[in-house]
Order: sequence, then C-alpha cells, then structure tokens
Amino acid sequence: TFSKERVHAQLARSAFVFALTIVLSLVVHLSFPVRMEATVGGIASIVFTCILIAIPFTASGICVALALTRFPVQVSRLYAVDLAGAAVGCVSLVFLLAITDGPTAVFAVALLANIAVLCFASRAESRSLFRWAAFSAAMLGVFVVGHTVLVHQQQAIVRVGWGMNPQGQLVSIPRPLYERWNTHSRVRV
Repeated sequence: TFSKERVHAQLARSAFVFALTIVLSLVVHLSFPVRMEATVGGIASIVFTCILIAIPFTASGICVALALTRFPVQVSRLYAVDLAGAAVGCVSLVFLLAITDGPTAVFAVALLANIAVLCFASRAESRSLFRWAAFSAAMLGVFVVGHTVLVHQQQAIVRVGWGMNPQGQLVSIPRPLYERWNTHSRVRV
C-alpha cells in the first residue's frame, strides 16, 4: 500500500485527510456533550469521543511515519525538523491563543496542514489534490480570519456549548458575555 514510488502522493493524501478530519472531529465533538458518568450512555460518549479524536492523529501519524521511513538517507534531518516543528508549534500556540480562541486555533492548524499538502502534492504532480488543497487552504484562511473577528466581538460560531452546572449536571450553556482563551484556561463570564 505504501510503496516508495507513490510516497509523495501518499504524504499529500494523509496530510489532506489530517487537515479535513481535524476540523470535522472538532465540529462533531463540540456538537455532542461528553457525559462523564458511569452509565452505558456515559461510557459510550467517552468511547465515541476517543475514537473521533483519534482519527486525525492516525492520519498525521501516517504522514510522519511515511516521511521518516521512506527517506532513510535523510531520516536524521527529517526527525530534527519534526522535533523543531513541534517546538515551534508549541510556542506559536501561546501567541495564537493570545489572538483567537481554541476552536479557531484548530482551524489554523488545519490551514498549516493544507500548506503541507500543497508542498507534497506539487512533488507528487497531483494537480487535483493540489487544487483541492489550495481551495481548502483559502477557505480555512478566510474562516480563521473571519472567525477571529467574531471571537473578538464575542460572537464565535464554533464554540464550546456544553458544561456542568453547580449541581454537576451536563447542560447547554448560553453564549457568554465574555470569553477568553489562553494556554492554560478558558475564562467565561
């Protein structure tokens, strides 16, 4: 399945699947409450959430594994770039959350993944995948900028809509008057 001849196309596809599924899994996850209770429904809710969130990690894992195993001469350099990219991502998140909220940051990560797809697809000479990735990157870029404006106006569309009330019951929470994210918390008024 993962032949050396098709590695660039497979890198592009797995990165594209990651970009799409990270957005889809976030939207689906925010649409359904996670019930933290020892019931069949609660356990099913947690299992569903774990499976849903594992899908993008699987796609990104395939992409990284392909890069590290299909280019053995460059594996040291690739692994160093992988680690440096993770470090830059961690530091960038601090600045990104100072500008926008958590859900929008996930869309920004999908945008970065689409840029990787453009690089991989150009090497694979896959015009259709390149066009889809370019379209997706443009749409994600517009969404990230537009949604960040809505976040600053306290009108975010994609937001956490479930929470626990003081009695410990899961409830739909109304749009807050003020919400702000940072690297270690989310403040809501």
